[in-house]
Amino acid sequence: MPVKIFGEHNMQNLSAAREVCLAVGVTEDDFYEAIKSFEGTSRRLQKLKDNENGLVYLDFAHSPSKVKATVEAIASRYPKREIIACLELHTYSSLSSDFLPLYKGTLANATIAFVYYNPHAIELKKLKHLSKEVVSKAFGGDNIKVYDNSKEMFSFIKSHYYKYPLYLLMSSGDFDGFNINNLIE
Repeated sequence: MPVKIFGEHNMQNLSAAREVCLAVGVTEDDFYEAIKSFEGTSRRLQKLKDNENGLVYLDFAHSPSKVKATVEAIASRYPKREIIACLELHTYSSLSSDFLPLYKGTLANATIAFVYYNPHAIELKKLKHLSKEVVSKAFGGDNIKVYDNSKEMFSFIKSHYYKYPLYLLMSSGDFDGFNINNLIE
């Protein structure tokens, strides 16, 4: 059955939704007819742009398992694309130096990965200061670049040319208010 969503996590959710619908009396035919047009949930592998300059996806991924699943889904779906992954560390746990090692290897399938955190958010949450070196080491890999200024990060990204780019923006926040639509255009 052709569907408009992809990724193992989305397929698991779709399977669970099917079981719930069947349990409450929705027929299998009606379920499959309805999912044909389902484009997914907002901010879950949400395609924002697709043109000759590249693809842009937005995802709510912020926990290590979700980041890994999202990057793997994109890499599997678009094996010939250069994946430029941007992850904002935004939650209490993701900004904790004790939790950061759980992210090790989660961005390995990206061509280049940018990890952003806001030092002011760390202060507001009364967490211990993070250095770029600590964040980089926690994620591991030679493809990681760490920023504590979203404007600088996106400026760097925009200044580089990629032949077949796919930009993957992952955050439960908003990259410190950065206007994503300007980046997309």
